[in-house]
Formats: sequence, structure tokens, C-alpha cells
Amino acid sequence: MEIDRVIDGAISYLDNLNYSSSTTNGYYERLNLFSCYLEENSISSIEEISYKTIQEYLAFLRTRPRMDGKPGTISPATINSHIKALKAMYMFLEESEGFKRNPTKNIKKLAERETIIESFTEEQAQKLLAVPGQHTFVGRRDRLLILLLLDTGLRISEALGQRVNTIDFSQHLLKVHGKGKKDRLVPFGNRLGESLKSWIDEKQLGDTSHIFFGEYTQRVITSAAVRMNFKKYGKIAEIANTPVRPHVFRHTFALFFLRNGGNPFVLQRIMGHSTLDMTKKYIHMLVEDLQRQHTVYGPGDNLLGTPTHTVV
Repeated sequence: MEIDRVIDGAISYLDNLNYSSSTTNGYYERLNLFSCYLEENSISSIEEISYKTIQEYLAFLRTRPRMDGKPGTISPATINSHIKALKAMYMFLEESEGFKRNPTKNIKKLAERETIIESFTEEQAQKLLAVPGQHTFVGRRDRLLILLLLDTGLRISEALGQRVNTIDFSQHLLKVHGKGKKDRLVPFGNRLGESLKSWIDEKQLGDTSHIFFGEYTQRVITSAAVRMNFKKYGKIAEIANTPVRPHVFRHTFALFFLRNGGNPFVLQRIMGHSTLDMTKKYIHMLVEDLQRQHTVYGPGDNLLGTPTHTVV
């Protein structure tokens, strides 16, 4: 069975399983890289691929440079995404083609480094809200986008997917088409509601109009354009040590929500997480935050002085 035909069949299979387009596009890119590797090693059919082939391919991936141009090789997390794509291809072969042999069956994911969750301080968030000029189209649009991200914790794709008819002003809810093609309702506050209404009325947007569109077209802006603008705002606001990226606003929302007494289970639903794993990471960060605050402001040490040695 030819590799390219298998890849096309696997992507169609995943589409039918309701995988998101971003997921299937990513799998397609990774499987095509695998196909190129096989061609360079004179492997032309799926039947020729063995467990050893997969292991050698993963070893090859470990030598590849990072795709973002930064120094070093690609991360374990990226290699794991390639493993997921390969396993998905063999899932298609087993379930749709009756293929019995699966060389990815015993392939284990690599241990991933614990990623640092970055977020903005309240002062940084206020600075970023103040940067976009309110006398220009782009400035007003981008400030509205920043406010929406801070107030709702949406992923950038979810925010850019918002239309007039996905906003319920009476209930203060956004209908969000999220990761894995799962819909959920996300609440928003009064300030954001007022800003959204003002923008919609001013631009005379119809029910199906996107909220965030280009100055000279009605087409939705791209996430790449947003990232470029946010990077510029970060420099103007002199935000140091924290990258001004859309996902950092999402982390900031989560931490602010918990610091203000929000329920972790409610946060999980708002964020659209299928498990509590990510919420637990936020809670862990919050505990560390409380510990730092107590070190500085704890009454015991402030009243009696810091002890000369630590009690274990």
C-alpha cells in the first residue's frame, strides 16, 4: 500500500471523526515529513515499515533543528506530536483497512520538560490595555481583543471566531466553538459587554459578521497579525521578561480568576479543558504566589523577626 495514499486516507478518516482542521493540518504536515524520510531511505510501501523504522525516524527527528529558528533541536513535545500523528495513521489502517501490524503500538511518548506558565501582573495588563491608540481603527479593535482575552480566557482562535450572533448580551455569554470542535458557553463582564456593543453599533455589523476584522476588508484578521501587533504593544508598554503573546492572556485570566476566589471546577469549564490537569497547574502557581506573599507579609516574622535558622 503506497504511503501517500495511506496519508490521504488517514486525514480523511480523522476529518470524519470530527478532528479540528488545525489538528488534521498538523498531522498532515508531520506525516508528509515521515513520507519524505521513507522515500530517502528507499521505503515505498506501508508494509515495509517496522518498529525499527519508527525508532530510527524518531532518532532522526531528535537531530533536526527547531522550526522557529532558535538554536537547538526540536523539543520532546514536538517529537511527541509526530508520534501522535503516526499512531493516528495506524489507527486508520487498523480500523478502516483491516491492517493487523502496528509498529507504533509499543512506541512510548518522550518525557517532556515542565513548561513554565507565563502570565502578566495586574500592572502589566493595565499597561497593555492602555497602549493601543483609541483614535485609530486598529487601536480600538486590538484593545477590544485584549480586553476580551483578559475577561474570558479564550484561545486566540476562539476569540477570532466570534461573530455578532455568537454573543448573548442578555445573558452575558459567548458561544465558543472550541478545541476538538466542542461548543461551550463563556461568561463575560459588563465592561467588555459595553465595549462589544459600542464596536458592533459603530461598525454597523450584521448578525454573521466577525467581530475582529481587517481595516479595509470584512475578513477576519489572522492570528499571525495579532501576534505581530501584540509583540509591538509589548515593546511600547516595556513589558520585560514576559512575552506578549495571545496565550499569555489566557493564563493571566485563569490566575486572576483563582486569585479573586473563583472555583477551579468553574474555571475548567470556562477554559474548555477536558480534565483538571491544567487547572491544577494554575492552582500550584497560586500556592507558590501565596507562599511568596507570606514570606514578605507574614505577621509572625514581621512581629518577631526572621529566625536565624530554618526549622525542618
